[in-house]
Amino acid sequence: MSLEDLLWHLGKLGRLRFWYQARRRRGVLEVFVGLNNALAMGFLGLVAHLTSWPLIFPSLGPSLFLIFYAPQRAMSCPRNTLLAHLLGGLTGFLVFSLFSRLGLVSLVGFDQWRVLSAAISLGIFGFLMVRLRLLHPPAASTALIAATGFLPHWSYLPILAVSLVIILLQAHVLHRLAGLHYPLWSPLEEEEPEVFTSVGRFKFGGSSPRDLNEMADWLISGGRPNQKKS
Repeated sequence: MSLEDLLWHLGKLGRLRFWYQARRRRGVLEVFVGLNNALAMGFLGLVAHLTSWPLIFPSLGPSLFLIFYAPQRAMSCPRNTLLAHLLGGLTGFLVFSLFSRLGLVSLVGFDQWRVLSAAISLGIFGFLMVRLRLLHPPAASTALIAATGFLPHWSYLPILAVSLVIILLQAHVLHRLAGLHYPLWSPLEEEEPEVFTSVGRFKFGGSSPRDLNEMADWLISGGRPNQKKS
C-alpha cells in the first residue's frame, strides 16, 4: 500500500472526508479552516523551537488561511505560494539594501525613505507577480516586510523557503486526509483576471480583452463582444 493510499484510508477512518464534504453546513468550514491553521502553525512552531531557526514569518498567516479556505484556487497552489513569497522577499531585500548602501536608511527608525522603499518594492513586486503569473496575494506582505528592513540579511530567504516547504507538505497531508485533491506543484488550472462593471463581467484571456486598450474599446462599445452578464 502506498503512502497516498494509507492517507486516504486514514481519512476515511477518521470521517474527515465526510466532514469536509459537509463543509457547507453552518460552522463546519469555519472549524476546518481554523483547526488546520492551528495545526499547521503549531507544527511549524515546534520545528522552529527544536531547531532554533526563525521559521515563523507574519506573512505566512494569510497564506495558511488561503491554502485551507480555497485549496484548489491557483493562488493557493504550492508553486505560486513558494515562488511568490521568495520573489517578494528578494525584491524587498534588494530595494532596502540599495537604499542602505546609499545611506538613505538605517537599521533603526522609520522615516520617509523606508516608506519609499516599501512603495518601490511593492510596485516592482506587483508587476513581476502578474508578469510571471505567480499570483499569491499574501506574498506582498513578505515584500513589505523585507522592504522596511525586517528581513535584515539574505540568509533569511532560505529559512523562509524552509518554512514554506513545511507548510505546503502539511497542507498536502491534511487535504489528503480530508479527501481533497491539493496539487503537488502547479495549479489545477490557471486563473484569468476578471473585471466587473455596470455592463457585465469581463474575463481577460481567450477572446476577451488582452490589455487595457482592448478593455477600453470593449467598454466604449458597450461590452457587447463575448460579454458574460453577471
